[in-house]
Amino acid sequence: MTIIDESGQRFSVEVLVKGDVRHLESYIRRLYPNDTVYIEEIKGAVRLDGWVTKPEHVSEIQQIAEQFYPQVMNHMKIGGVQQVLLKCDVLEVQRNKFRKFGMNFSLLKPDSYLISNPGPITPISTLTASPGANAVQFGGFADSSISFAFTRPNNIFQGFVSALREEGLLRFHASPILVTHNGRPARLHNGGETPILVPSGLGTVGIDFKEFGIQMQAVPYILGNGRLRLEIDTQIRDRDQSTAITVNGTSVPGFKVKSADTQVEMN
Repeated sequence: MTIIDESGQRFSVEVLVKGDVRHLESYIRRLYPNDTVYIEEIKGAVRLDGWVTKPEHVSEIQQIAEQFYPQVMNHMKIGGVQQVLLKCDVLEVQRNKFRKFGMNFSLLKPDSYLISNPGPITPISTLTASPGANAVQFGGFADSSISFAFTRPNNIFQGFVSALREEGLLRFHASPILVTHNGRPARLHNGGETPILVPSGLGTVGIDFKEFGIQMQAVPYILGNGRLRLEIDTQIRDRDQSTAITVNGTSVPGFKVKSADTQVEMN
């Protein structure tokens, strides 16, 4: 906008017209008085920014905004310290014994499972019907038995864990409960330290201590909208006398290490 005064002097004024978001703001401030949410309309859409006190407020405020605008850009963040309780089970399955057991995970579904036990693993081709067939044709089940069950999605894993423990195929190491905060690692060491020989100065030999047992580190990240990402790093370190060496009459054990590093997102 250009304005000219009585003397002919020109003034340029830039005018920015924003959408009226006061109705939406009044709803959010009334329902969430402890949260600081900034609302801005952008070409028929709305942008949400600021901080909320609880993770569930992110999805709730977004649902309210979607009643006013067809497109919502959610840039809200979760403030404060968020505590996470982790219930952990450290388990170890021996793959060679597991295969001899004859369990076929090819037909493992969220609500049911089919296994062959004992005997060799049953091929998936023998458990499915051919195209156009009216019934499933079973074959190759000499000295074997078939088990089929329906189960709830949230306990099918625990059912398999119980079955493996009863058959002696699963080794149960530890079941700790860890408490940490969002983005902070929680660590577990269930084991001990063993002395080993290390080179020292002037050609002498010193003693150092090396950890063995179970080591686990878990880092939870709260993503909002009821989702959680969990990064897990586990290591099982056992002393192995078969690889031990003898130095100056002292036996130094070797170590057998098994490790895994993974992450998973869950609701």
